[in-house]
Amino acid sequence: MYTAQVVTTVLGTSFRVEAYAGQTEAQVQVRTGKVRVQPRTPASTSGAASLLVLPNQQAVYSAAKQQLRRELVAKPVLLAPQSFVFNDRPVTEVLGALAKAYGVAIEFDTSALRNCTLNLSLGTEPLFEKLDIICEILGASYEKSDGRILFHAQPCLAE
Repeated sequence: MYTAQVVTTVLGTSFRVEAYAGQTEAQVQVRTGKVRVQPRTPASTSGAASLLVLPNQQAVYSAAKQQLRRELVAKPVLLAPQSFVFNDRPVTEVLGALAKAYGVAIEFDTSALRNCTLNLSLGTEPLFEKLDIICEILGASYEKSDGRILFHAQPCLAE
């Protein structure tokens, strides 16, 4: 699929392209599967500037900056439904369950979280609300970077 700004190669998926005349950015949001996105410029014919975009990620191309970047979508959808009830479970397990359920990489310092556990019941909240709840309990934070989540927490004390 071609727009005036990007070339999207379908690799067995469902996705949405937003590229309107007069807008400075084009977006390709992936729901399932994966797509390869690259700028539609002569310099990009080598494919070096392409991105592989996975579920709950989007590629955003800025024509003004001639820059292609990968981001998480604003509201990641649940890809693998499961229970989010955790009784005295390691935080690493909770984060792993969220990563699997939403198909989003969540990176964290395993040694810092080694002694951290949670008693927590999450419902149908969106992913980022779930993470906000966990962060509030732990005094932690997270950031979004290149289509993944970087989770930051202080070490928990051993009981």
